[in-house]
Amino acid sequence: IFLLKWSNSMSFLSSLFSRKKKTAEPEIHPYIKSALALMHLSEVGAEAAASLEKHHIKLSAEDSGTVRAAVNPAERYIAVSIRQNPADIAVALVGAARRLEHADVCPMPGLVKMKCADGVKCMRAMEADVQAHEALMCYTLQSMKLPGFEPSVPGTMAFHSVLIASAFGKSKEQTLANAVTAFYNCDQSLEACDNKYVSYMTRQGKQALLSSKAKIFSDDMAADTCEKICSTGGQSYMAPGFFERPPSKFIASAARERISSLACQFALAAHQPADESVLSMKTRQEAFNAAKEAEKRAALLKKLTQQKR
Repeated sequence: IFLLKWSNSMSFLSSLFSRKKKTAEPEIHPYIKSALALMHLSEVGAEAAASLEKHHIKLSAEDSGTVRAAVNPAERYIAVSIRQNPADIAVALVGAARRLEHADVCPMPGLVKMKCADGVKCMRAMEADVQAHEALMCYTLQSMKLPGFEPSVPGTMAFHSVLIASAFGKSKEQTLANAVTAFYNCDQSLEACDNKYVSYMTRQGKQALLSSKAKIFSDDMAADTCEKICSTGGQSYMAPGFFERPPSKFIASAARERISSLACQFALAAHQPADESVLSMKTRQEAFNAAKEAEKRAALLKKLTQQKR
């Protein structure tokens, strides 16, 4: 199987590089060409390549050390850093393709209209899905060990989850679900994502006020948004109700306070009631303490009932 995949990948690379350049199309950087070929060695990679084609995406080579693959859905444009090797570019393009799919479900500018708790929830689902797909693409290339085409190993919990799921022969959908769950179980991943949301609030909130848009941080998110984000082939790969369970709503107290403070500031500037939805999100410790208190009350009630009998 490995030799067959190797043969197919080499023939694909060979045919890709041997194609004559069409005068109507700009030349694609060799690293990006290689990355597109490598993507077809994985199911998630092939799906991502199809998504790039579906969205008529232009890929631009950039000599940047800060951004792996910057996505602009509105302009149908992805800037790719060629300081990465082709395998790392392939992984980054898989993540970029997922962001394009997310934009079809919930365009990033739309997050500024959502209540903060929903915005946090939506952005987390996006980041979790991207990490899961990138991890699966990375695992495929790592396991093949193609000389010169080995990607850097991410230190995310999503990648470690993919390693475990693959060792047990899980399906693509099961592996993605495990990786997303691992993301939500990792406080560092949630904190990094919530900090990203804070930056988004600051930037997009100011732009919304300057453009005199009516309401910000006030609308409810559609109930099935997260399920649509974490889906393949039109079907969610997460267990029903996952995004309504307490672990998916845990938040660090510092992030909660910062988001709440920004919501108040923007509400004041927009002359509208402040959104306090994020205050309903609990830290893990608060949720644990609440569960222990509920357990104590239930035990006390049982004891009193038995005494009355």
